[in-house]
Amino acid sequence: MNNDQENNHVEVEKEIEEIRNSALEKIKLTHPEIDRVIDSRTTEEYYEKVIGESDKPQASFKLPDGYENKEDLIDEIVRETLEYFLS
Repeated sequence: MNNDQENNHVEVEKEIEEIRNSALEKIKLTHPEIDRVIDSRTTEEYYEKVIGESDKPQASFKLPDGYENKEDLIDEIVRETLEYFLS
């Protein structure tokens, strides 16, 4: 993996972390005792392979299938997490 590919993977990981952190912030408003989120999607579901400038495949962030925007995904992670911890 070259530096560009590695940087792309790091950027995707940052996007995933941002989404999960946003979900945790929402959860903590009503349930401060919860310290992690439950996300049933795999990391691979957040990746999309695209052809880069030099015709080499690169990783790019994408919303997992079934989600129109980040807010919908965050709300689903909140729902899954609350269901897990409060059931």
